[in-house]
Amino acid sequence: MVSELGRTPSEDAEQFDALSPALWNPVGNAVVAAARLQIDDHVLDAFCRAGASAVPAAQTVGKIGVVDAVDPSAAMLEVAGRKAKAFDLGQLNLAHSDPLSWTIEGSYDAIVASYELFTAQDIDAVGNRLATLLKPGGRFAVSVWANGAHAEFAEALTDICARHQPDTAEQASLVAENARRTDTPEELEKWLTSLGLGNVEIAPTEVSVPLNADLAWSLVEGTWYSRLLPEDPGTRGEIRARLCQELGENYVLNANTLIAVAEPTL
Repeated sequence: MVSELGRTPSEDAEQFDALSPALWNPVGNAVVAAARLQIDDHVLDAFCRAGASAVPAAQTVGKIGVVDAVDPSAAMLEVAGRKAKAFDLGQLNLAHSDPLSWTIEGSYDAIVASYELFTAQDIDAVGNRLATLLKPGGRFAVSVWANGAHAEFAEALTDICARHQPDTAEQASLVAENARRTDTPEELEKWLTSLGLGNVEIAPTEVSVPLNADLAWSLVEGTWYSRLLPEDPGTRGEIRARLCQELGENYVLNANTLIAVAEPTL
């Protein structure tokens, strides 16, 4: 059961999950593969969202393994919970918590973390905290956006939102700065090394996602982009119409990704 915290993030979980077949699930499977999970591993999925990596991780570790799937959004965990029930994954433990404050007795064989880690206010604090939860010889696997990913989409949305909210650029700058720190193999390796990790392996992965009008808006309302939107439904409708007009009917999102795995250094 997912417990309730206070105010949850603005992302819409159902909208987020609409992109799972085309984007989150394939990348989630790739991150789990990179983590080289074993049948009885104890795994942490930090910022598990709707379960794109938590579900395959739980399937991989089997009934004698455990996956702690942690996310600050109860709504996202509800979606993940439906999937866990459908696949009879009793070994998948869903926890409503900020990964920065997550604690356990002992340590993990592997940690997986999605793109969401890199929208945090302080990615160094979160990264360092997660790295301390790894056993010697454990694996830390992450997915990050590669250089150029989302660039056209993000620019179009930010420009449109800025006409309605002057602070839009400021809100977008944090995520953009985090992305720049990890969007090349060299920068990502540098960041992982700063966490006390080594033996870094990075796989650039080309990902293209066709977006119709509905899926384009799912990307906005289901991810950190939702933080750029005003509260007024009418204004949101205007932004949606303008965005779809600018993207066109056959837009393909550049979702190129870097998938990395590293280990604690002795």
